[in-house]
Amino acid sequence: MLKYLGNRSLIVLTGAHNTGKTFGAYTVVPPSMVGRVYAHDAENSANNVITNLGLSELSLGYYMNLSDAWTQALPDNASLIDRMVKDDLPWATSQEKDSMIDYYRFVIRDIYKNLEQDKYDVYIHDTIERFESGMTAFVDANPKKTGWKKKAYGEIWTKGVYPLYEAFINMLYQRGVKVIIFTSHLRTPWVDNKPVVGAVEPKGKSILRKLSQLYLWLVNDPQNVNGEPAAVVMKERLGRMKVNLETDSWEIGRCLPPRIPTFTWANVAKYMQGDLDMTALSDREILSPAERQMIATTLNDKQMELMILQVKKDLVTQMSDTMPLLTKKGTDTNLSPRALARRLHDNGEGLPPSEIANQLKKPLPLVLQWLKS
Repeated sequence: MLKYLGNRSLIVLTGAHNTGKTFGAYTVVPPSMVGRVYAHDAENSANNVITNLGLSELSLGYYMNLSDAWTQALPDNASLIDRMVKDDLPWATSQEKDSMIDYYRFVIRDIYKNLEQDKYDVYIHDTIERFESGMTAFVDANPKKTGWKKKAYGEIWTKGVYPLYEAFINMLYQRGVKVIIFTSHLRTPWVDNKPVVGAVEPKGKSILRKLSQLYLWLVNDPQNVNGEPAAVVMKERLGRMKVNLETDSWEIGRCLPPRIPTFTWANVAKYMQGDLDMTALSDREILSPAERQMIATTLNDKQMELMILQVKKDLVTQMSDTMPLLTKKGTDTNLSPRALARRLHDNGEGLPPSEIANQLKKPLPLVLQWLKS
């Protein structure tokens, strides 16, 4: 699989608990190559992987259970993420902040000491939230070193954490790592200082999405009899580019469908070897309405519209049946957006919240609040 991902690839796997993120991370290489994997386990989640490898007398090249190795007090994940999602700095006391900085430094020093040059092909950090928070605490404590000043909203992320994330990733590449895999859990998004009921989004800042080459949201799928998850493709920067000598032109296309029905790296490799026809996808390769709504807090309305339109030609027709609702006779377009959203939802047309948000050009979390209030 590594030959298809290429050098210097960052993969992010997100999803709810027990959707296969850890197994997805560790199975990116075949069993014969696990000695080329360097892993930081932040939640003692790879114990089954370690046990199963041991039964075959195999072991990872390097493995550290950070939960055991790091004994200082840190905020629990629920408290830490609750603060981060509301864009609060993720510590409540100076002791927590100092401990998180030490955690970040502990990971960096372990890599400096033990990740030998060109010895490892894959680096895994499962999960990334605490390391990211430690990085944030370091940036906040060292504004001059990290090059940011407290002037604008969110500047600590864009001018402080983002460059540090890039530096961390490039440090791994310089040591010879070809593929980096981060995993993250899900959280409830917040709008206007309130949680959006029934909505979820990946933990960790959106920085990871910008930096990644492949970003997958794993979901349980009962049609997979062996328990494999399906994968919603949030971002793919693996597109193919071919030269057509007959026409002297470039042929550019994407490798993966919007949804991988049975997520294994073997299936991902099959997609990357083939020629994906976006107009001839199977039903299981298309996002369900529930999955489109699930990821709508992460994608903006325009991205969602493009994702739907590109999946299959007949979706264009399906959408055109609902788009004229705002101009239909009897629909009062002088209503406030809140009232109009309720009218479109309750007038018997069966218009889902995601489509209402698309038509009104409003964020889905806001529309959901309108419909519930």
